[in-house]
Amino acid sequence: MRKNTFLSVALLAASVSVVNAQEAPKELFWQNSSNTGIWSIMDSEWGEDLGGFYLPTGWQEGCMAVFNGGGAFADADGNAKTVESIKVSGEMQVGGIKFDSDKNYSISYSSDKATDKIVGDGTLIKEGTGTLTLNVLNQLKGGTIVRGGQVNSDKKDSPNVFGDTIVLDNGSIGVAMSEISTPACQFTVPVGIPEGKVGSIWAGRYLQFTNKFYGKGTLVIYAGGERTYITDDKAGKKDMTCWDDFEGDLVVAANKTVEYAEGKAPAFFGLQFNTTKTFTGVADMEGIDSTLVNTKVTLKEDAGLTGVSGTRCFAIGELNAEEGGFLSGYGSGSSNPVIWWSIGNSNTDVTNLPLWLRDNTKANKNAFGVIKEGTGTYIFTGTKNSDTGKVFLGLHVKKGRAYINTPVDDPTITALCRSEKTAMAIYEGAIGGGNGRITSEVIVDGGTLEVGCQGIGQLILDDIEGQSLKSPLTVKNGGTVEFELANATSYDKLTSNNTATFNGNKIIVKAAETFDIKDGDSFTILDAAIKPEGDTYEVEFQGFPVSLTLAATEESYQSGTKTEGEGETATEVPVMGYKIVITAKGSGSGTGLEDFNVADELAVYAQNGSIVVKGAGVENVIVMNTQGQVVANTNASIIPMNTVQGMYIVKVKTIAGIVTKKVIL
Repeated sequence: MRKNTFLSVALLAASVSVVNAQEAPKELFWQNSSNTGIWSIMDSEWGEDLGGFYLPTGWQEGCMAVFNGGGAFADADGNAKTVESIKVSGEMQVGGIKFDSDKNYSISYSSDKATDKIVGDGTLIKEGTGTLTLNVLNQLKGGTIVRGGQVNSDKKDSPNVFGDTIVLDNGSIGVAMSEISTPACQFTVPVGIPEGKVGSIWAGRYLQFTNKFYGKGTLVIYAGGERTYITDDKAGKKDMTCWDDFEGDLVVAANKTVEYAEGKAPAFFGLQFNTTKTFTGVADMEGIDSTLVNTKVTLKEDAGLTGVSGTRCFAIGELNAEEGGFLSGYGSGSSNPVIWWSIGNSNTDVTNLPLWLRDNTKANKNAFGVIKEGTGTYIFTGTKNSDTGKVFLGLHVKKGRAYINTPVDDPTITALCRSEKTAMAIYEGAIGGGNGRITSEVIVDGGTLEVGCQGIGQLILDDIEGQSLKSPLTVKNGGTVEFELANATSYDKLTSNNTATFNGNKIIVKAAETFDIKDGDSFTILDAAIKPEGDTYEVEFQGFPVSLTLAATEESYQSGTKTEGEGETATEVPVMGYKIVITAKGSGSGTGLEDFNVADELAVYAQNGSIVVKGAGVENVIVMNTQGQVVANTNASIIPMNTVQGMYIVKVKTIAGIVTKKVIL
């Protein structure tokens, strides 16, 4: 189906050349010599080129209508106008229409929008930087190709001004640009963007896309407000927008060209997506709308995505954003809908995502959350996330990696979004964490929490200045928390204004990529304001040499007080927090556990008591135990380990670089 669609685009473009080269309909040039502005058979406002002289004539059936800057561009009194206004009177049979000018034209029907129209087998081709505004029925079978400037359908009750299809070849269209009230305009014309090209749609405040998009180019939608729908109706029952044949990128931007009276401007600018599927929840991950699952989406400043009605989940291939680009929940004021955004499905990396997680209604309603899928790494760098905490359901890291990376020394900034529920959850096989502040609970549910963003850092679980949301850490179901040590002043640290509960799970302390640790150095890697009663954990050290012994101790301290009892029996009792401190005995320096992306062609695994390395370009293999002792240094592909069970660190030097893997025998 896609091949046929792209073929049709190619044939559409080719047909224009064929018409011009072979059939060559006679060209008539708009002159408006009498300044009537009437396009008709009777009014001689057209010119036939006689070698530099234009012979006035009325419209002739089957000719090519050419607008190349000609026209009166003046009113009846001779005053200059920036727009040449033309009215079509009757049915105009044309071989095609060409606009190639930097001037602006406006063409509308004269008296009857059903019978005043343009018909034929040709194509309307728009070039030049000028703007063409249409309010006349276009029944050209070749549709419209926009290669420059903009073609506008100004009103929501305008007839179809674009013909059978639209190809945006580095051009723009505007739809219902001047409309700022309900009901929404229905847009049904197919839109294609060729590969390597950019096509822009400027939408009015109320617009519903029910059309088909196709092609491999970049589609930019400038939303005119909070009611640009990707569906027929808010209930999502019929005529959903068709993206099946669109393989390009989507950019969402804000159309701020319309002036509003004070207090009447849109609450936000964005696309509202809908689906007929009901999301079952993060655990099951069923009922996901996959419309954009393979699409790269970029949110420009002050523009974003919202959902419409119900419990929904929308999958996005790759999500990018400028500062101020946002995701949100339901676009209207309601406490019932729950919207989820599944991102990362293209398995790509997004290393700077200044995403705004936003409560658009400011009504503490419209819950929404984000799910990280795919093998790639996402780094959240947004600093505008200080909303009330009533709507955000957290960042749920199901696959791959997701980090925050925001300033740790600014108490007014929190990453992700303030939440009264869970701010981040990390599941089995996934990695989350980062550098900066997270407000509300972090749950490590079988996954790995890495303190620091791909390096040494500090993770603060606390609210912003002047606020008091509790931010505990909970580790369960085999989850781990990892810290790196570089030297006495450079090491990972995690703090919580509440509890840090490990439920017997593991804390892993690793050597940084380069480290230099001296005898007697100490590292306070964790500081929690409340010590959970009876909680336990295990500390494991990885990547350090045998000359260096590290030990973990726990220090208790009073972090505050609380009231127990009521009335006369009420008493103030201390609240005890705790710290985990690592102390060094002996010294050591060197290279720790390097973290490289593993090439697809390289495999490292255990088999029959040996470590097996398979892949092209392998030059050397170093195997270390968890104490940093080298137990093998070889170029062999099978390394016997004498059936000694445990975890090993395997460093493989290839022609492309060094790869580090963990293997358990």
